[in-house]
Amino acid sequence: MSSARLLESQTSDEDNEDIERRPHQSHSRSCSNNTTPTHPPHPMVRKGGVARRICLIGGALFLLLVALCYLTLSGDTRLGGSEDSEEGSHHGLDSMNFRPLNETVHICSESYEDRRQFMQDKPQSDYVQLPVIYFVTPTYPRREQIPELTRLAHTLLHIPRLHWLVADDQEKCNDYMDTLLYRFGMPFTHMVSPMPSKFRNEKPAPRGVANRRAALQWIRQHNLTNGILYFGDDDNTYDLRLFSEIRKTQRVSMFPVGLIADYGVSGPVVRKVRL
Repeated sequence: MSSARLLESQTSDEDNEDIERRPHQSHSRSCSNNTTPTHPPHPMVRKGGVARRICLIGGALFLLLVALCYLTLSGDTRLGGSEDSEEGSHHGLDSMNFRPLNETVHICSESYEDRRQFMQDKPQSDYVQLPVIYFVTPTYPRREQIPELTRLAHTLLHIPRLHWLVADDQEKCNDYMDTLLYRFGMPFTHMVSPMPSKFRNEKPAPRGVANRRAALQWIRQHNLTNGILYFGDDDNTYDLRLFSEIRKTQRVSMFPVGLIADYGVSGPVVRKVRL
């Protein structure tokens, strides 16, 4: 109530001042009305302001549309380009130098049929409950390529529930390799994904990176959520007992490797249940 009262007292004083000034104001108004006629604002002034606002809004909408189109066309960072395509390009960025990768991948041949009747002296039906191992092998053309793949294949022939992903570092498919992989009778996928030319002269060159990425893209395209992924080079030798350990993987597993460079054994260092 005190504030209301204060407002009332101030209003009364102002009213008194208005009463004193009112005769002079009315006189001046009458004089101005008699001497200078007033004109309404020109209609073009109003129309110009509205037109300016319409132009600004239209320009903003046009820029927004251009930005959306650009993001839509350049936002595909997948190797295959689309979920249904078997051939495409990848336009991601190098995580170190932020350069376009421009990787390509093409599926040469694949087979999901397992023609092996027996594995490790047991029929194939005894292994149905086991999770599938997706064995990724990056390779590249050289004199020893076919012999080493043949040696590795005769190891994998003993492993049930295995799909072999062979990713070759070249631009064109090798028909002989397609025939070779099919002859082994195990499920396989043969793909080519060459290393981008801009990385070939680097020291050290990222050998096998594009091939592994192509295999990962194949797994994503097929929406595979069950199974174990393992990267195995074509020039390595594997004990059959390793695959029994691989199947026990819950999230990530690491295994020691022998004869790496100058070291007899190379493996993860575990201290207090931590790497």
